[in-house]
Amino acid sequence: MKLRALRCWPFAVPYRTLYATARGTSAVRYGVLVSVLTDSGVEGLGEASPYPGVGEREAQPAIANALREVAAALDGCPLDEAPAVLDRALARAAAPVASAARTGLDIALWDLRARAAGVPVAALLCGRPRESVPVNALIADPTVDGARAAAREARDAGFRAVKLKVGMAASPEAERARIAAVREELGEGVALRLDANGEWDAARAIAVLRDVTAWGVEYVEQPVPPGDLDGMRAVREGTGVRVAADEAVTDAGAARSVLEARGADVLVVKPLVLGGITPSLEVIRLALERGASVVVTTTLDAGVGVAAALHLAAALPEGSPAQGLATAHLLTSDLLAAPLVVERGEMRLPAGVGLGVTLDREALEQYAVRLEEAPA
Repeated sequence: MKLRALRCWPFAVPYRTLYATARGTSAVRYGVLVSVLTDSGVEGLGEASPYPGVGEREAQPAIANALREVAAALDGCPLDEAPAVLDRALARAAAPVASAARTGLDIALWDLRARAAGVPVAALLCGRPRESVPVNALIADPTVDGARAAAREARDAGFRAVKLKVGMAASPEAERARIAAVREELGEGVALRLDANGEWDAARAIAVLRDVTAWGVEYVEQPVPPGDLDGMRAVREGTGVRVAADEAVTDAGAARSVLEARGADVLVVKPLVLGGITPSLEVIRLALERGASVVVTTTLDAGVGVAAALHLAAALPEGSPAQGLATAHLLTSDLLAAPLVVERGEMRLPAGVGLGVTLDREALEQYAVRLEEAPA
């Protein structure tokens, strides 16, 4: 089977409401979807969206142009030779652009392999994938009342785990008040996770977390900047709260450094950050070998990126923590003909082969970004 055509769709999809983290707010998610077609007519889908936040809009046209330049190199390339050809074609691209383009094509190639084999991607990743995985709800509202209301909604919807964005309050006391309000609203039986996105230092993290062990916090995600491995270990040892490494997990080498420094109990695996499904598998194997838990999450992706993360999560062992996949509803459209659905805190693998998803062509047209209109 040989590759014959590559197409990409730059998109700009608004969030349903402003998305807030400790780093600021966003109104629109900019990204790029990619399609690879073979000489036998099999199509594989991928997502090459940049990391959300500052610079994503500016990176979008460069990623799309890199993908279009790669198309010539891949034309006529046998499927099993595509990864090496892709690396050579992207050798001179800027690192963030090359990483995003490689991610999109890695996902598309896995989709192609699975479609050609007539099985879901998850079945290529492990012998018996789970049919559905538990997922956490996400609360980003910076106010106490808004966060409390979101917690009530998540609990009533059947979520058994909730992740609360923190690091936005003016003082440790204000942080604890918001955490306490959410914990109280969730009640028993719902796990609470905190995510500071690296906005605290170790002293601030310990000051915020010193009283929360009694509230049953499952873990705190990236409490300090990703380069501060000593700080991550200090938070673990100084609070008794488990630590999850997120922004610190940029590749397998970085993941190994985190584990060797005893900086985390959990590794957060983001396929669109690590470079797709292939490098994510390497990080997952490393984590499980070292006794760490794995939580696969999206980067506020469109539906194709969420589907890729879902298949990875379905290949994790039974008993793995709830995964961070319930994010597509934050966008006005996930660009899929049949959206991925969360029911009672569970996300089910879509029926069908490959990623199991198809694009909504009308939505692609509605949210398309023309390169001539995009910033250079």
